[in-house]
Amino acid sequence: MKSKLLLYIFLFSPIAAYSQAVGNIDCTPLKSAVDTAYKIFEEEQQNSSLVDTTQEKYDEEKKFTSLGTFFQNGKALINTGCLTSLEQDDIIEKMNKYATELSAGGVYFFNEKDYETALMFFGVYDDFCKSKIATKKNRKNELVLLTEYYAAVASIYTDNRQRTISLLENVIRSSPKKNKSYELKDLYYFLADEYKKTGDKDKFVEAMEKGMNRLPKEKPFFMAFVVNHYMAEGNSQKAIEYVDKLLKKTPKQSESYAAYINMRANLSAHQRDYKLAEDLYKKGLKEHPDNEQLTEGLGVAYALQAQDLKEANNDEVSPEIAQYYKNGAELLEKYRAMLTARNAPDTDHKRVLSYLRNIYYNLGMYKEFDTIDRLYYED
Repeated sequence: MKSKLLLYIFLFSPIAAYSQAVGNIDCTPLKSAVDTAYKIFEEEQQNSSLVDTTQEKYDEEKKFTSLGTFFQNGKALINTGCLTSLEQDDIIEKMNKYATELSAGGVYFFNEKDYETALMFFGVYDDFCKSKIATKKNRKNELVLLTEYYAAVASIYTDNRQRTISLLENVIRSSPKKNKSYELKDLYYFLADEYKKTGDKDKFVEAMEKGMNRLPKEKPFFMAFVVNHYMAEGNSQKAIEYVDKLLKKTPKQSESYAAYINMRANLSAHQRDYKLAEDLYKKGLKEHPDNEQLTEGLGVAYALQAQDLKEANNDEVSPEIAQYYKNGAELLEKYRAMLTARNAPDTDHKRVLSYLRNIYYNLGMYKEFDTIDRLYYED
């Protein structure tokens, strides 16, 4: 903590402000602060490079805080105009050499859950790389955009919602659709979630829709969050209207259509309108016969409808009810085969096995029940 305290003393020292405001002053104290900070950083940097080959230890926090001090006070010192050309060039050269270490410092404090300090480091790095004294290599470094991303994520962990929204909007504007470092769709989700935290529901939906427009292939991802938002509010009708609107604008052959009609059918099943749900699942399967979600959805809808009818029939399984169970079993077995073919996780298998156990038990198909029951309880 001493090194961080040292950083704060240097960063917010009145020396820098006074030096910038008044000409022809003694810059010796500020020069000394800059030199001392760089010396501490250099020592810890050297120790860090030896840590794997010797017993030498180093203080990582001290290394980064001294570097932060060097950059902040170095910039203030340059602005005073009291340096010779050689002195100024020396400081600028050191800054360009170790600029990326500022981003590493931000990551260090992020991992330490000290998000405000992480933000400070990310900000100093970003400001430097956009300044005139940064080399072309530092200005064009892909790490700049990644640092802006991490700054936005770090801010999410703070209570400053408006700052977080601003940072997220900035990195969204700067980000290409595809990059190797992070998913752009996540940024739209983070932005929408920040609006939700502020209570701005309209902005939440707007952020999701902006994501849909910019990333058409991710439309089902955003749609699911909007629908869940309306359902959490108890407004299932609005959720239905929202999905219906999307369906009208979407070609039936597209994967988005399959996701939308599956969600629409799920909403009907949730309202226990199984007939409409059945029709919607079938409509989707006509265009996408091998779609897993639609196959599972229709199978589950048959099983749930059979269960409701059975309860209304004094727990007796009539031929009509038995047919619903059988239809459900056929589809769910097909879905189970799909899961096996793609080595799906156990959680997916457990869900379908649970439905099949219930179906086979109610149909009195005890041989099939025993097989499924054994699979269900396998580790």
